[in-house]
Amino acid sequence: MFGKGERVEEGTFRIKEEFKEHEFEEIHHFFTREEASKLLADFINIKIETINQHHKYWKVIAFK
Repeated sequence: MFGKGERVEEGTFRIKEEFKEHEFEEIHHFFTREEASKLLADFINIKIETINQHHKYWKVIAFK
């Protein structure tokens, strides 16, 4: 999905979605690992696990 749709800003895209008979647009932001780490800086016991499927996803566990 990265790069599809209308680019709104760096790493952010407006993407047309379809669900059953409905069509709508959603904003998707794709974080780098560094961005995610910065956003989680106030948390403890941070675990970022890569999950590879059709796309690269992260599973994040963190405690505040």
